[in-house]
Amino acid sequence: MGNNQTLISIIMPSLNVKAFMEECILSVINQSLKNIEIICVDAGSTDGTLEIINNCAQKDSRIKVYHSDKKSYGYQMNLGISKAQGEYIGIVETDDFIDEKMYETLYGLTDNGRVDIAKVNFYHYYDESSKRIDSSKKNLPEKPFTVYDNADILNGHPSIWAAIYKKSFLKENNIAFMEAPGGGWVDNPFLFETFLSAKTITYKDEPFYYYRELNPSSSTNDLKDLTLPMTRMMDNLDVIERYACHDEDILTALYVRIFWHIHDLVKRESFKNQETEVREGFYNVLSRVDEDIIKRRFKLKDQKAYYKYVSPIGMLDFDDNNSVELSKKDYENILKENVFLYKRINALENQNSKLNKKNKTLKKENQKLNDKISEFKSRKVIKLVDKFKN
Repeated sequence: MGNNQTLISIIMPSLNVKAFMEECILSVINQSLKNIEIICVDAGSTDGTLEIINNCAQKDSRIKVYHSDKKSYGYQMNLGISKAQGEYIGIVETDDFIDEKMYETLYGLTDNGRVDIAKVNFYHYYDESSKRIDSSKKNLPEKPFTVYDNADILNGHPSIWAAIYKKSFLKENNIAFMEAPGGGWVDNPFLFETFLSAKTITYKDEPFYYYRELNPSSSTNDLKDLTLPMTRMMDNLDVIERYACHDEDILTALYVRIFWHIHDLVKRESFKNQETEVREGFYNVLSRVDEDIIKRRFKLKDQKAYYKYVSPIGMLDFDDNNSVELSKKDYENILKENVFLYKRINALENQNSKLNKKNKTLKKENQKLNDKISEFKSRKVIKLVDKFKN
C-alpha cells in the first residue's frame, strides 16, 4: 500500500458550532496518522463556523469543504461518504474532539484493511476538569468477532463516531444514513445495521474520543420532539426484522435501549405536554418486542413499564370519545396487564403477610426484652451502679 494512499476519510458534519469548531478540527488535523482526508460538510452555518473551516482548509490541502442544502445529519453524512476517497470512513461530530492517536490506533486494529469495523472507547466529556471513561462495554475480546458472538458491543451510547467503517463494506451492504431532519438520532439504526452486517469487528477498550455532554444545543439535550426516540426505536426494530435476527442477546441489548429511553422520557418536564403522542410511541414499540424475553431477562421496573404501556388502557384516558374500537390484540394486552398486576398484588400481599408475622415476632421479643430490663432495674446492684455513675 503506497504511502500517499488515503487510509481514512473523516466526515465532519457541522451546523453553527463556532464555540467548538476550532478545537474539533485542529484535533483532526493534528492526527498522528497523516494519510487521511478531512471532509467537512456544512449545512448553512451563520455563526462563523464555516469561516473557521475555510481558514483551516486554506492551510491544509487534506481538508475538503462541501455545502449541504439540507439541515440533516444523515444527508450530510451520506454526502460526505459519497465524496470520500479513503479505504475507511471515520466520523467526528463537530462539537466534540479527539486524541491525536485515535485514527492511528483504529487503523492499527484493521489488520491492514481486513476488518469491517474497528472501534475504540470514549470519554464522556463535561469540561477540562471533569470527564469519565464509558463503561458500558465489558469483556469484549481482543481478536476479531461478530455482534452475534458479543452483543455487548451494542451496549450504551451508539458512539458510532468512535469507530471506522470500511467503505467497501458499507457499499456492498447498501448501508447509508437515514436522512431525517436535524440530528434525527439516525445513529441508532446505523449502529444496528452496521454491526448486524459486519463479519469482522475489532475493539480496543481505551478512550480516544471526547464526547461533549454539555452542549445545550445537541440533539439529546435539546430534545423538543419527545416522540423521536421511539421513532428511532421503531427503525431499529425494522433493521432487526430485515436481518431476520432472533438472537436473544442482541434483542436484549435493543430492549435495554428501549426501556432506558422510556424511563428517561417520562421524567422530562415536557412529557406531560406530549404525553398522548409519546405513549402511543411506547405502545407501538413495545407491541413489537418479545414478551418472553422481557419476563426472563428484565427487572421489575422494566416489566412494569412494559405491561403499563403495551396495554391500551392508559391511552383511553386521552380519548374524548366514549366509544373506542379495540382490536383482539388490544384486549389481549389489557388482559396481560391485568394478570401482571394481579400477580404483583398477590406477591406484595404475601410479602406483607410475612412482614406482619415477622413484626409480631419482633414485638414479642421486644416485650420480653423490656420485661428483663424492668426486672434488672428493680435489683439493688443495678441501683448501686446507677448511684456510682452519678
